Amino acid sequence: PALIVRNSPRMSAPSRAVSPLAQRVVPQAELPPVEPTHYVELAPEDARAAGRAGIPFSLSTMGTASIEDVRDANPHGRNWFQLYMWKDRERSMALVDRAAKAGYDTLLVTVDVPVAGARLRDKRNGMSIPPALTAKTVLNAIPRPQWWIDFLTTEPLAFASLDRWSGTVAELLDTMFDPTVTFDDLAWIKSQWPGKLVVKGIVDDNEWEISSQGKMRTAPTC
Repeated sequence: PALIVRNSPRMSAPSRAVSPLAQRVVPQAELPPVEPTHYVELAPEDARAAGRAGIPFSLSTMGTASIEDVRDANPHGRNWFQLYMWKDRERSMALVDRAAKAGYDTLLVTVDVPVAGARLRDKRNGMSIPPALTAKTVLNAIPRPQWWIDFLTTEPLAFASLDRWSGTVAELLDTMFDPTVTFDDLAWIKSQWPGKLVVKGIVDDNEWEISSQGKMRTAPTC
C-alpha cells in the first residue's frame, strides 16, 4: 500500500531556523488583484491598467516602484500593499504607514516565506539588485545592441523600499525577512492598519479558523 503523507505548514509556529482569491475577499471586483513581476519595472503602467479595468492592484514590498508612484499612477483605483515583514519591525511599519497615508485600502500580509527559495539560476548567473556587469553578461550582450541601449538609457534596477543590495535576491530575503511572524504579530499589525487586512499563505485548516476568528481575511497560496 502507498504511504500518504500530508504536509501542512503552520505560520503560527515561528520558523527560527532556517488561485485566485475568493469573492469574499474581493467582493467588488470580478477578477483577483493584479500583482506584476516587479523586476521589470512595469508597476505604474500595470496599476493604471488595473484601475481602468476596476481590478485591485497589489504593490509588493519588493517592488521597483514606490508606494507613492503607484498611488499617482492609479489615484482613483483600489491599491493594495503586500507586506513582507522585516526583522526591523519599525521600518516595516513605516511602509505600512506610508501605504495608509497614500490611500491604499487593503494590506496583504504574506506569511508563507519563512526562508527564500534556492533561486539556483540567480546564483548561477550572479543576478544581483541592481544588476552587475560580469564577463558573461558582456559576452551575451555583444551581439545584442538593444541591450546596451536599454542599459545605458534607463535607471538601474532597484527595490524602491530597500537599500542597495549587492547579493542575490535569495540572500536578501534570508537576511531581511522575519520568519517568526505569528498571529500575535498579525493582530499587532491589524491594530495599526485602518483598512482591510488579508493574510496570504495560510494552508492549515486550524490556522484558517484562527485567522477568521481574528476577523482577518485569508488568501490561499497559489
